[in-house]
Formats: sequence, C-alpha cells, structure tokens
Amino acid sequence: MKLRPPAVLQYLRYGDDLVVLLRGGRREATIAATEVMARLRENVENSGLQLSPTKTGIFRPAQGFDFLGVNLRLVRGKVRRTPTQDRQVNTFNHIDRLIRKYRRDGFAVTYNQVWRALQARTEYHRQAGSDFSAFGEYAASRLRQVFAQPA
Repeated sequence: MKLRPPAVLQYLRYGDDLVVLLRGGRREATIAATEVMARLRENVENSGLQLSPTKTGIFRPAQGFDFLGVNLRLVRGKVRRTPTQDRQVNTFNHIDRLIRKYRRDGFAVTYNQVWRALQARTEYHRQAGSDFSAFGEYAASRLRQVFAQPA
C-alpha cells in the first residue's frame, strides 16, 4: 500500500510560535507530522535554540488545541478558530474594568475607551482568523446596562 503524502492545510506563525496543520489520513498525517517535527527540531537546535517540551507536540485537530489564546479545531474539514475560554473571560473582565473606571466621565468617553481596547484585542483575533464577535456583543450589552441606570 502506497501512502499519499498529506497536504499542508494551514501554517500559522506568530513571533517564535508556530503550528502546522496537515490534512490526510491518520496514518499519513502522523508520519508526516513526525517528520516535520524532526526537521523542525533539527533546524531549531542548529540555530542554538530548543523547542519547549511543554509546548511542543502532535495533536489531532478534531480534538482541538489552544494556540496563543485561540482554540483551533477541525470541523467538517475546515479549521474553526475561537478565542479560548481564558481569553474571553480576560477580555470581558477588562471591559468591565474600563466601564467602572470611565463611567463617571460619561457615555462618550467610556465608549471610546472600551472601543479602543476592543480594537486592539479584536485585531489580534482577526489576524488569527478567529471569531471575536462575542467581545463586541458583550461590550454593547454592558454599556447599555450601565448607562441605562441612573448615575
């Protein structure tokens, strides 16, 4: 039986972190992933660096895994990216802190501060291709809730 080499589904890199997603049968993808890992390890070590054993591994995309605040999961042959639960909670808490901090300055100031913070966080997720709509929906909901109340 001849093995068909898997195709690279996606290559994600941010700074010195990277993920290579392969598409193919389980056996072919496992062999290819092992070869990619060996070559990567060799190149990194030849550069005088080391791969982190706690952050390095081979995972099945259908199980999903977290990469830099984004959960990657293969769904119906496509990579689904969503902010991790920790990233979402952190962002929601940040929105709440900003609203508490600027509430007394009025709606316009508070809205601008929240919007600037959201732009930075959503740009990161936009570049990662993940769904960040929950951040804006949460901010709008909290702003309506807070400014609908008498000060």
